[in-house]
Amino acid sequence: MSKLHNPRIVQLEFNELSPHLLDQFMGSGLLPHFKRLYDTSDVFHSEAGVPVDHLEPWIQWPTVHSGLRHDEHEIFHLGDGKKLAGRTVGNYLSAAGLRVGIFGSMNCGYDRVNGYVVPDPWDEGGKAYPDFISPFVDFVSRQVQESSRSGGFELRELLQFGWFLARHGLSPNTALSGLRQLAKERTRPDQKWERAIVMEKICYDLFRYLNEKFKVDYATFFCNSTAHFQHYYWRHFEPERFAVPPSAEEKDSYSDAVLKGYRALDAIVGRVLSDYPHSTILFCTALSQKPWSETKKCLFRIRDMREFLSFAGVEKKPLRVRPVMAQQFYFDFETDSDAAAAKIALDALTVEGAPACWFNLEGKSLFGGCSLEDAESLGKKVKNVSGVTRDFGDLFYQIHGMRSGRHDPLGALWIRRGTHRLHLEAVPLTRIAPTILAEFSLPRVEGMSGEPLSL
Repeated sequence: MSKLHNPRIVQLEFNELSPHLLDQFMGSGLLPHFKRLYDTSDVFHSEAGVPVDHLEPWIQWPTVHSGLRHDEHEIFHLGDGKKLAGRTVGNYLSAAGLRVGIFGSMNCGYDRVNGYVVPDPWDEGGKAYPDFISPFVDFVSRQVQESSRSGGFELRELLQFGWFLARHGLSPNTALSGLRQLAKERTRPDQKWERAIVMEKICYDLFRYLNEKFKVDYATFFCNSTAHFQHYYWRHFEPERFAVPPSAEEKDSYSDAVLKGYRALDAIVGRVLSDYPHSTILFCTALSQKPWSETKKCLFRIRDMREFLSFAGVEKKPLRVRPVMAQQFYFDFETDSDAAAAKIALDALTVEGAPACWFNLEGKSLFGGCSLEDAESLGKKVKNVSGVTRDFGDLFYQIHGMRSGRHDPLGALWIRRGTHRLHLEAVPLTRIAPTILAEFSLPRVEGMSGEPLSL
């Protein structure tokens, strides 16, 4: 029996898992801990309820935490979470005197709560609270925000990270997993994708440590690795479903990535069930993915920012560049007019008459990236406003692989109360936050349109 403090609610936020794959893998006996959770839960399907162009995790997760629709919270980009300004379930619970732990919840803008905050790693301005967690957040954010880089870790930063973990809950099993992964990469560099699995084991160790240290009443734990595997490796997992099958070499490297991701999360569920037997477990995915069988979509990142901006004819260079996710980033300029002038120059870049990039003007900043999403672009030319051309591949490089999983509004929502009940109605995401407040006997906050679920 676990001797750990059990929060009233442990909220597992496993981004974009597929209800179909969960059923398939549980039915095959491959996810025994998910099956235990399923068999003791009220089981719902959630519905994102947004137009397809707003079907993005950085839009859905703020709805989960605030109870506000996308057109109410108006958060449409990663890094915009601060717009919630404390209008989140964690803040409401904290204000009521309850202790709260937020671990990685996406784009919700948590700052300080009565407990701890580990901000999501895509939030360039996110701050850990209390500050002693900052070394962990800084290291993980650097790795995630540049996940497409080809280099490895610097030895010094890796040792510093390891020293932090050793003092904050690192388990022997997780440490051994990390060493095995580094050893594997020496002979199989194509297996670096498994780092994300190890990182989530590390995250759970710290999550467990922080929950015990702060004796929290409500704790969230966010995982994204399997969402990434589905996006890029579903084609290798089920090649017969896709118009462009993977090569034999690609299949050898990535065919088991999706299943490994689910099984790694299953192991985390097993630890949660063991560590927190008396907690209400709220498992949600916010949205899901399905095979994108007809796609040839690829993503491209700018190869050299200084060279790219010079070619585009941007005269006033940005003060800084902030990578966000995949091909997206911010250019921050000194003035609004500098940003506006840069947008004009960048909008003039074309590939065979089509825009090479897209950028949104946001005050002194531009947010955007490469517009083209087809591998054939690598053989084309980019033309600037002066009519000068460069090879596309000189300015951009392909990141990750061909996209093979696409977003679906259907999500999984399970709430463990000890018995199994299957609910057929689809649940709007706006009902999750009121349900959490109700579990703590707190009223629905003004502005929340969803009713608490009847459990």
